[in-house]
Amino acid sequence: MGDWISRLKQQEETARCGRDQKRALQMREHDLIAEKGPYSWEKVVAQVERDIATLRMAFPEDPAKEIQFARCERGFTLERHSYPQVLLKARWVSEINGVGVETTVRTSAISERVTSPTKEEIRFSLTSENDIRMTFETTSSVIPESLSEPFIMKVLRHNLE
Repeated sequence: MGDWISRLKQQEETARCGRDQKRALQMREHDLIAEKGPYSWEKVVAQVERDIATLRMAFPEDPAKEIQFARCERGFTLERHSYPQVLLKARWVSEINGVGVETTVRTSAISERVTSPTKEEIRFSLTSENDIRMTFETTSSVIPESLSEPFIMKVLRHNLE
């Protein structure tokens, strides 16, 4: 075999090994997120529930801060009935190995118009120590409870706009 053919064969084998390694790492990351992600997500759900209760006690006379929390399968909903009305749904979605977030807004009692739902995802990844990192809007953290504030502020923010 010519020298250049041997080099070509070696280059292709090296590239294939690199692709195989990358694919194996991606599968491992996917499997770890599928295993650890729902547990981390449940911590977020529990913290949102606690923070909503605390918010309502801190602002008992402010209808703009009266947000209803309800658990649902694999997630929760946040709903504010004062205008603008906001409904936020967040659920673990196995197909994306993450969380889907959907927000709809109704701006006034006069209008029947409801905004088209905005859809977002919470991205899950692994740190070098194989801890789960969650990213939502501008918050990226390995501490699941830290995502409570961006969820609640997403509902409250519509009152500030």
